[in-house]
Amino acid sequence: MQLPLPIELPSYQTLDNFYFEHNELLHDALLNLTAHAEQPNTQLLLIHGGSHSGKTHLATALYHTALQQKLSVCYLDMAELFAPEILNAYNAMQGDDNAESIYMELLANYDQHELIIVENIHVVVDQISLQIALFDLINRCIESGASMLLTSAIGPTNTDFELPDLRSRLTWGQVYQLESLSDLGLERVVTDYVAMKGLNMQSAAINYLLKFTTRDIAHIQTVLGKLDQLALSEQKAITIPLIKKALGI
Repeated sequence: MQLPLPIELPSYQTLDNFYFEHNELLHDALLNLTAHAEQPNTQLLLIHGGSHSGKTHLATALYHTALQQKLSVCYLDMAELFAPEILNAYNAMQGDDNAESIYMELLANYDQHELIIVENIHVVVDQISLQIALFDLINRCIESGASMLLTSAIGPTNTDFELPDLRSRLTWGQVYQLESLSDLGLERVVTDYVAMKGLNMQSAAINYLLKFTTRDIAHIQTVLGKLDQLALSEQKAITIPLIKKALGI
């Protein structure tokens, strides 16, 4: 297998603009991953939490931090690489006996990087062959001295990870659980994003928007992009009346 080429991830997601709220120690833990990446001692960090808790923001931010420090880093999204339709296709072609070897091949060579970021490892649930392949990848990273950041929707001791060795290995390093943002935290994140994008939008309009959207940051950013386009076309600021018009309220 060839090593993956550098990928493009949103550059605006940084460690500086992530609202850590009750997870202040996590900031230092993430920076330690890059500080130790060039040393032969593996650092393993697992972040788990529900939807919209910020796992992908942190993974993206760490990826850019590592690139800035000129580290050899790769980003792997298990949810994309092993989407259900892909898993079904591999299982149908290979059968259970050969699935393990093909999954190990797909995860080969990642341990040659100094830092490996693996998102959405919970997709291995109900796929014992894929769990074995992930377990093997982590072991190879430990042997090579590569550091790892793993993200998951479920905790490492959750028995949905059927492989006991994998559950044990996932707790080998540091484990942090992210809680969903509080209302104040969400408001701060969106306010910072609005300022970063240079949008003409006052706090009253931000608060109004948050009452009528989901708590999904990506969705909110999409809505803000549409509001910006509408405001530009009408040569107006993003106001409550404009939000009502855009959302059909």
